[in-house]
Amino acid sequence: MTTTHDPDPGTAAPGPLDRLLGVFSDVRSGDLVSTAVVFVGTSWLALEVRGFAVLNIGIVLVWLVVATVLVRENRRLSAAAQPLA
Repeated sequence: MTTTHDPDPGTAAPGPLDRLLGVFSDVRSGDLVSTAVVFVGTSWLALEVRGFAVLNIGIVLVWLVVATVLVRENRRLSAAAQPLA
């Protein structure tokens, strides 16, 4: 009779469903979003190469604004959290 021994009883190996969902949530979600953007752009909006280029530039500009706001907020919070010497 063979018994299995879990070296750390507090942790269990993830099951196949957990592994599958982990792959899709970590790696494949970006692929899914880009596929949806291309599908919507070509099917519903009838975008061509120039339209996708303009869309990408718009997305980049939005991300730059978001990043700038986050950096400023981080600097403000970091300055407020530092003790006065």
